[in-house]
Amino acid sequence: MEEEKVKLLLYEDYLQFYKYYKSLPLFRCLYFDSLLKIFDDKGKCSRACEDFEMSNRTGLLRIRLLRGINLAIRDAPTRSSDPYVVISTANQKFKSRVVKKNCNPQWNEEFTLSITDINTPIKLAVFDKDRFTKDDGMGDAEIDIKPYIECLNMGLESLPKGCVVKRVQPSRSNNLADESPCVWNDGKIIQDMTLRLQNVECGEIAIQIQLFNASGIKGMRTYSLS
Repeated sequence: MEEEKVKLLLYEDYLQFYKYYKSLPLFRCLYFDSLLKIFDDKGKCSRACEDFEMSNRTGLLRIRLLRGINLAIRDAPTRSSDPYVVISTANQKFKSRVVKKNCNPQWNEEFTLSITDINTPIKLAVFDKDRFTKDDGMGDAEIDIKPYIECLNMGLESLPKGCVVKRVQPSRSNNLADESPCVWNDGKIIQDMTLRLQNVECGEIAIQIQLFNASGIKGMRTYSLS
């Protein structure tokens, strides 16, 4: 019984101090490594530490879905649509609310995605909500965060609020409908995008992105925005 109590205390101590693991002197790192081998508990300790390490390798991308512009008409009688947006990447998917009978909808919703690799596509798709039949597609686009990452990799500091760090131009390699500025705002960088929807006759989507805790993302260099 006493041995189990000791193991529990060691386990709790291990979790408490594990976040300092890599900054500790070598002999202490070896000590904590040896503790890891002590704990059985069905791998609970190992999983906890793996989860902590994974959280350090994950950036959080906040996407603010602002509005739709001149979206396609899918309801002929009303000359309108009931649009909603689906944003997805890897195994994550987020859905906005439906805006009834509006081809220029205002959403002003925020979604937060976990990002581990800047090369993983982030897809945006628009649909028309139908009550009795399958929802109709209203176009799609990809959100390219690489220019934003380039701004982070510059390692900028103490810029005036509103300073434009980079202006991303529309090209065949992105879905931009217009120039997309990356702007310094109180120690953070935000990027406004207007995406031209593909595979549809017309329509654009306005969004804003901001990345947090980017240091461990695959594709980042030394500087990160936290």
